[in-house]
Amino acid sequence: MKGKKVGRLTVLERMPEKQGSCYVWKCRCDCGNVIMVPTNRLTGKHPTESCGCVRKGIDLTNQRFGKLTALHPTDKRKNGSVLWTCQCDCGQVVEVAANQLMCGNTQSCGCLQREKDGPGQYMNYIDSTCVEAIRSKAVRKDNTSGCPGVQKQKGKWIAQISFQKVKYYLGSFDTIEAAIRVRKQAETLLHDGFVRYFDEWKEKAKADPVWGKSHPLHVLVEGDSIENFELVLEGREKPRV
Repeated sequence: MKGKKVGRLTVLERMPEKQGSCYVWKCRCDCGNVIMVPTNRLTGKHPTESCGCVRKGIDLTNQRFGKLTALHPTDKRKNGSVLWTCQCDCGQVVEVAANQLMCGNTQSCGCLQREKDGPGQYMNYIDSTCVEAIRSKAVRKDNTSGCPGVQKQKGKWIAQISFQKVKYYLGSFDTIEAAIRVRKQAETLLHDGFVRYFDEWKEKAKADPVWGKSHPLHVLVEGDSIENFELVLEGREKPRV
């Protein structure tokens, strides 16, 4: 068993004592705690996979992990671990699983790797959305319509658009021209609006880095169709009509 990984536990050594008929093993959890676990609790159908930190929800508030500062836990889980909202030293806000923070696997919003790759590889991500990808309006190689988000299905042209990991269905059309027209309208509302907000925020954050770190950009989508899409900045009041 020595050296075996069970969930968040790494088996260190077998102890001389037993629990019932099973030897007891010294194990280190990814969070740093060391516990003793009998063999049957490591090899059974439902093994012990942590010291209990995932279940107990260790408080990481204001702790630093590389360039990340843990702000607060969310109600989301990833592989059983709580997702924490974290702010990177570069100003980006991301959600990271607690176990990834504590074991050192995630130490930035991704900017560390981008710095390593060099300026030519730099990409901006806001709320899991790549600014450069949206700005480029690139068409996938397997796209047959020549327009992102437009494809033919069962004799109809389907238009859809993805933004912030949400896919919006825009409609089914008899002609490719109609599908592309609606897709372009959605791009103007969502993608182009998002890029415009980002450029404005980046310019202001460049002039005042302190403001930029304390005012991360969050763009929210209101509406669920081409008829009522609207982008708003989190924390900014909508103009009165």
